[in-house]
Formats: sequence, structure tokens, C-alpha cells
Amino acid sequence: MAKDVALYDIDDSCTSAEATCDELFLKKQFTIMKKSLILSSALSILALTLVSCASGPGTNTSTTTTTTQTSVTAPPPPPPSYSGMH
Repeated sequence: MAKDVALYDIDDSCTSAEATCDELFLKKQFTIMKKSLILSSALSILALTLVSCASGPGTNTSTTTTTTQTSVTAPPPPPPSYSGMH
């Protein structure tokens, strides 16, 4: 009884078609890696979105200080007295 098996139905443990098994194994690995990359990217975007929403303008606590500088001017000195010239 010969069993008809499609190439995608061959198990990883097959020994009669090593190249086919390796190709299928790599194809499975590639698909798994692609899905995991898409999932991790989506989770990263979600995490960054949540972090950026948490640090919105409502949580910014900056303080401003105002300094005023005043200058004091001294009165002009009195004119010199010429007492000896009279």
C-alpha cells in the first residue's frame, strides 16, 4: 500500500527525502520567525504609544522664576569749594 503524500505533509523525521525535509523545516522556521517579528514590532509600538501618552503635557511640572534687577544711583558729588580764591 503506497501512500500518496504531498511535499508539505512530509514530517521532519523523514529519512527518504532529506532535502525536502530540510526545505520544509526552513520554511516553517522562516514563517515562525516572520510572525514573531511582526508580533514583537506591534508590541513595541503599543508600548511606546502607552509611554508617550503617559508623559503628556498634563504631567509636565516645570517652574519659571522671574528675577528683577534694580540699579541704585548715588547722588552726584558736590562741586569743589574754592575757598582760597576769594
